[in-house]
Amino acid sequence: MIELGFTFSSFYLQNSTATVSGFNVSDIVTVLVAVVSSLGAVTLSAFLTDFLRDRRVRNRTKSLVVACLDSVYTQMPEIEAYYRSLSRSVWVSETLPGIINISKNLSPIDLSLFDKVRENLLMLSVELANAMVSFELYIRRINRETKGWIEILSPDYTAGRPFQRDMLPEFLNRNSKVFQKEVELIETLTALAANLKGQLFRGQKKITVDWEPVIKKSQETLDAAAEVMSPSPTNT
Repeated sequence: MIELGFTFSSFYLQNSTATVSGFNVSDIVTVLVAVVSSLGAVTLSAFLTDFLRDRRVRNRTKSLVVACLDSVYTQMPEIEAYYRSLSRSVWVSETLPGIINISKNLSPIDLSLFDKVRENLLMLSVELANAMVSFELYIRRINRETKGWIEILSPDYTAGRPFQRDMLPEFLNRNSKVFQKEVELIETLTALAANLKGQLFRGQKKITVDWEPVIKKSQETLDAAAEVMSPSPTNT
């Protein structure tokens, strides 16, 4: 019996391919390794697919941001020239038709691309997303001011108000400083748009924006408008 036991255990140890319930142990191990490897490959493939898809979406969103900035950048000079004309001229009744005609043909800045950028804000870095939101708010303010002056200087508005039309030259002259500050604000925002585009084209990972010059020019514009609205000492 002792010899038999020795013979059986020696046989088992020497034959690593022994079967259990008719299955080959090494085959089971091979199948398990294959299954695990297959699952790992599927998981890795899914991860890479999601990663590459997100990367493509992020790149498209950045391209959309560049297109938005470029659109504003190319439209700003016309708005700047409008305010520059308003600020430099000494207005009299005879010169009004010229600026009225310019106002009639002027359009505010097209903001349609900002809508698409906002739809994809979560695909942008925090810094870039915040920069685009703030930039849009400033451009909307420029548009709001521009629409106001276009309305005041429109032929329909002035034609129906002869008394106000006569007062327009004096009103425009009083706002010359406001117009000049608007020019400076637009110049600052245009430079900011160019800087943002440059960072994106260079592939800069962390976007940095210095808002201090914009805030300063914006406040100067508001202060100039407040001076116009407040009564002059001679009228008190």
